[in-house]
Amino acid sequence: AEDFFEHQHDREVRSLGRAGEKGRQIAARQGRLPTGKAVITTGGNLKATSGGGLALSGGLVNGDTTLTAQGGVTLTGNLLGLGAATVNAGGAIAGGGALSFAKDTSLQAGSGITLGGIETAGKLTATAGSDIALGATTAVGDVKVQSTSGSATFGGQVATGGNLNVLAAQNVSATSGVSAVGNVSMTGT
Repeated sequence: AEDFFEHQHDREVRSLGRAGEKGRQIAARQGRLPTGKAVITTGGNLKATSGGGLALSGGLVNGDTTLTAQGGVTLTGNLLGLGAATVNAGGAIAGGGALSFAKDTSLQAGSGITLGGIETAGKLTATAGSDIALGATTAVGDVKVQSTSGSATFGGQVATGGNLNVLAAQNVSATSGVSAVGNVSMTGT
């Protein structure tokens, strides 16, 4: 069984503590779900859902991580996990935080994505309705990045053990270099 925290309106989660071998599930049906400066640590999965925005200061998750918000998702600090990561935002995914996960990492934003470095031992998929700006990006599997109406920019080296596919409606930039074992396709207009 997982611990479950539910908030009805804008409230700050100040401390989530440790969950031992359990997971954490946090939900806000309305409003934002900010965790302030709390760093989440859980021995199982983490699932956080918000009817508004969602903000995390980082954490360590020993299972899968699922973050879902109808508004934006703000990630500051390092978010590390031994499972897969799925971040879905109706607005932007921002905050400059770094992600490191042992399985596939999926990011989907209704507007833009702005994050620091990303490391994944699986595949990386990032899709946004606006600009995508990522730091150094490393994936053992394929990397697929798509901006449907903006640009895609990598502020550090991009390295993948699979294929690299970057598609943007505007510009594509990887100024620190690209390394891929598979095929490379980087297309902007």
